[in-house]
Amino acid sequence: DGQSTRKYGGTGLGLAITRRLVEMMKGNIALESEPGRGSIFKITLYGVAVAGTVAKIEDHKPGNAEYFIFKQANILVADDVDLNRFLIKSFFKKSDIQIIEAEDGQQAVLAAEQNKPDIILMDISMPVMDGYEAMKQIKGNAELKDIPVIALTARAMTHDKEQIMSAGFDGYLAKPVKRAELFYELSRFIPYSEGSEKGEVRSEKSGGESLPPETLEKLPEIINQLEKEFDSLFRQASESGAFNDIENFANQIRAFAQQHSLHTLTALGQDLIKHTANFDVENIDAALNSYPKLIDAIKCLIR
Repeated sequence: DGQSTRKYGGTGLGLAITRRLVEMMKGNIALESEPGRGSIFKITLYGVAVAGTVAKIEDHKPGNAEYFIFKQANILVADDVDLNRFLIKSFFKKSDIQIIEAEDGQQAVLAAEQNKPDIILMDISMPVMDGYEAMKQIKGNAELKDIPVIALTARAMTHDKEQIMSAGFDGYLAKPVKRAELFYELSRFIPYSEGSEKGEVRSEKSGGESLPPETLEKLPEIINQLEKEFDSLFRQASESGAFNDIENFANQIRAFAQQHSLHTLTALGQDLIKHTANFDVENIDAALNSYPKLIDAIKCLIR
């Protein structure tokens, strides 16, 4: 503990253990190495079924989201291009959504302080103050830090999205913004009803969760249990990355969710169990990262 493996190097056990595991599975491991350039380790396994990539948790496809009918909310749109703001405003005609506009990051921070919006759509590249700095100032304000901030950007490469999300944004939308994708992203934070193309309302939802009356009655108590009993399990699973911790969290959250008819959390637990069984690290991370947002969506039901 505390030693820098970058400075001192590792013990070498990792490679030895890997080699032994590969040999136990009737496979082989090969090494190509060149001093000063790096090493390539190749593992070959024979006759082993490979798990397919499991789709990430998703309750609605963006195509259906186009007909979401949102409850009353205030959205701050920060973008230095008038046309971009106009486009987003046009999506909410004849709705209960109120749009607040800002032309740069500095205006966005001031507008957030004055209006306390329910959600912020923040362009990344703006004059005076860019989206990164504006988001940082908003998240650093005790009164504003819980407002979700979704990044708007013309940069759609995978590494761009990773950089934006790692900076602290709560969501990501690529320009030009499409109505269905915008509505799908907003549905994670704003309560909504599902409508049809003809404008018929089908069902009410919040963050994709629909609960029976008996669960709604006990919701404050359920949320209290989630915060007291499961936050520590979630943090341990996320921080350690150990499969035992992740599986323990998955089993307990699934059992709790099934008991209280929390369908999104049940699906999360099931997916985590499946991903750990398949050693699917990418989808494990995605599922764990979705947990706080699912809890926030459940909390919206008692507001």
